[in-house]
Amino acid sequence: MAITDEIIQVDRTPSNTPHRRPIRRLLRIGTTAAVVVATVALVAVGERSGPTRSDQTLGRASRTRDDVVRDLVDRGLVPAATLDDGTQITGPALAP
Repeated sequence: MAITDEIIQVDRTPSNTPHRRPIRRLLRIGTTAAVVVATVALVAVGERSGPTRSDQTLGRASRTRDDVVRDLVDRGLVPAATLDDGTQITGPALAP
């Protein structure tokens, strides 16, 4: 290894090219802030909009758990399942 006594000179003349990094950083910060504000606004609106009076008076048709499971198996989303009473059912993919 050789040690030399070289002088390093730095060019301190001002550059005429514009600095884009601060602008890009400001755009990223602004975009991030806009997304955060929009998310908070959507959550606030969602919390305020509870069930309306007409939703409460109509009532919902309730399906049993077995009905939901049978529907999933019939549509082929689940190949086989066990019902609450222990009965096992299979879908069209596993049918003999």
